[in-house]
Amino acid sequence: MASSLARPLTIISTNQEDLETFLRRFDKRSECIQFIPQSDDPNQCFCGRIKQNHALPSVTRLTQRFRKRSDGSFPNDGPLGWSTEKCTTNLPTDAFGTMGFAGRTASKSLAKYVRVSSNTDPQRILELLYTYWIPEKHQYHKPNLVISVTGDTSLIDVASRVRKAFSEGLERIIVQSNAWVLTGGYQAGFTKLVGHVLKSCQKADEDPVPCIGFCTWGYTRSKQGLVNTDVQAKVRYTPIDHAARDVPSQPLDSNHTHFILVDDGTEGHSMAELDLRNKFIELVATQIPGDHDITVPFVTFLVGGWLRAIKHVEQMLQKELPVVVVKGSGGVADLLVFALNSNKRNKRMKRELAEEVIKQTEKELADLVEAESDRGKTEFKSDIVKCVMSCIEKLRRKENKPLVQVYDACVEESGGLDFAALNLIMTTYGVKRSQLDQAVRLAMQWNRPDILREEIISERIELRNLTTWDSLMDEAMLAEKPEFVVLFLDYAVVDIAEYLSEEKLVMLYNHNDQHTKTLRVIRDLQLERDSNFTKEQIDRLCRDLYDVLFCDQTNHPIIPDTFDQRESLRNLFLWALLTQRWKLADVFWVRGPEPLTSALTAGFLLRAMAKRLEDGFHEEAKKILLSEGRKWGFKACKLVQLCDKRNSAMTEALVKCTSDVWSAHGHTPMTLAIAQRNKEFAGCVVVQRVLVKAWMGKLKLEIGTEKEVYWNVDVATRML
Repeated sequence: MASSLARPLTIISTNQEDLETFLRRFDKRSECIQFIPQSDDPNQCFCGRIKQNHALPSVTRLTQRFRKRSDGSFPNDGPLGWSTEKCTTNLPTDAFGTMGFAGRTASKSLAKYVRVSSNTDPQRILELLYTYWIPEKHQYHKPNLVISVTGDTSLIDVASRVRKAFSEGLERIIVQSNAWVLTGGYQAGFTKLVGHVLKSCQKADEDPVPCIGFCTWGYTRSKQGLVNTDVQAKVRYTPIDHAARDVPSQPLDSNHTHFILVDDGTEGHSMAELDLRNKFIELVATQIPGDHDITVPFVTFLVGGWLRAIKHVEQMLQKELPVVVVKGSGGVADLLVFALNSNKRNKRMKRELAEEVIKQTEKELADLVEAESDRGKTEFKSDIVKCVMSCIEKLRRKENKPLVQVYDACVEESGGLDFAALNLIMTTYGVKRSQLDQAVRLAMQWNRPDILREEIISERIELRNLTTWDSLMDEAMLAEKPEFVVLFLDYAVVDIAEYLSEEKLVMLYNHNDQHTKTLRVIRDLQLERDSNFTKEQIDRLCRDLYDVLFCDQTNHPIIPDTFDQRESLRNLFLWALLTQRWKLADVFWVRGPEPLTSALTAGFLLRAMAKRLEDGFHEEAKKILLSEGRKWGFKACKLVQLCDKRNSAMTEALVKCTSDVWSAHGHTPMTLAIAQRNKEFAGCVVVQRVLVKAWMGKLKLEIGTEKEVYWNVDVATRML
């Protein structure tokens, strides 16, 4: 995840004019056009601006339509008389482009931004992000998860354990999934902490994780420095504004990549962005497509926060979107946890629960110096209590559909923030067939098969409802995630014979990554150089590897057709071996036919691959192949030892049972081992007993002529 200047969210040069036209066409700013003086300051409007800032000629003319009284006074004077809808007008936006942050190196400080009115259509913002700011060539164009983090209370009183657990969990989530992160955008509290986490996740050779801050234009410090109408220009943002010290404001966080600066015509008032942010999230959660044009899962993290945060959570629950509450982060997060626990312990009457929440709110706000509302602490507390009770009421009505998960960093069994988030996502989205695929894909990316298995066993989800199981199986195979392959096989999601067509097997061999590097070297040395494997090349390569160890024998084993549709598990086992996906090879070995013969064959195929490599050029690869080959030999020995303990007679029959899967000439495990000079297997007690019986004439091996029997016994005797 690169720094913003090393690989910024590039807008293709031919589209620069289109972007500017797009911005001018839909993005607006709000200006107050009706001066309503405050009772305690006649020179200041309820919008927060002084009278002189309402004196623009165009604004003065627009103001006349509000002068309905003969004495020239405004109707509904007072705080309820001013509103964005009634007292502002939309004008063309005058702030958009790219900003650089002062105090940071240029390569790490670029962010896209735009000033928009509070009544902007969220579809336009999504179009701006999806078409211009995060274009198709961008690594995160199609996210697999959208995260909203809300809560900007001070971190001073938050336990270091909670901060650390939140940071580490969020980092794991971001690293493991192509995520978009939405925040309040300011350099304060947990929003600032999110910025630090994103900074630590960034890599120089990758695009940055899109971190989109929704902020209030009138509450943003040094906003006048962002006024710019040249889409190609870069403005310098300095979060120090000496001229506006008396106006409440917050600086923007320098680790964000995008800012949506929402203007409702006010100055020094926060929360103007809340409605637009909620509408945008609702749109993202229902419309934005993922990798396979499936709706992307969404989750909100509530960490601390006050009125803005709980209002945001209230809207998320109203839209049935999942919320993870971080216990111990303070503010309304702990209030909501308290209310949830109280409601869970006893289904109290609404009034009784509200009284408890009020008492707890008083306790939480006892040391609060400055409320996030200009209406006083009493109304501020009342609003918080109403929102918390509204959340509880919504959860009561949706009792059968869990929408909230409490994460407690102080409980070891909680499994981490990523576990809590994924568990909630699986529960919420798993019941929706259209989104189950994406939830399973997210579990794969986070490598959490335990959560998926728990959901399956509890029957909360049904894997047979997967609509893209074929591509999910591909991802699990190529990323070598054996636990998910096992889940797909065990719960009958994948019919392996139907899955593994000839074209699919060729595709698996042609997936160019570090796993196929050695196989490609052998192919280039023995056959011909080519960009892709063909069916004929794969078949010839397997037969040539057999020839390496059996070239001096007139009746050596010949591997059957490597594309035989009746032997899908064998073909996948062979693919896993040749591409060095050892964990997957174990999976298909256990489930495939003839495990004893398969283990012996695996051992000599890997040794054959090592022999094909040139001396002095691929020594490390040779060591790996020879080491893995020995492991498969030991597996074969261990297998017959275990079988011998259970039933000696059947084990003797096993080692002399002919193979139709790995030998076209009907060889047995014992003769295969002898032919490849496998001393470890030939020295097993079972094999020795069979050889003694054959030597004494008490056993006839059904492998060919009597001459061949005595030849094999003779070879085995000389090997001992």
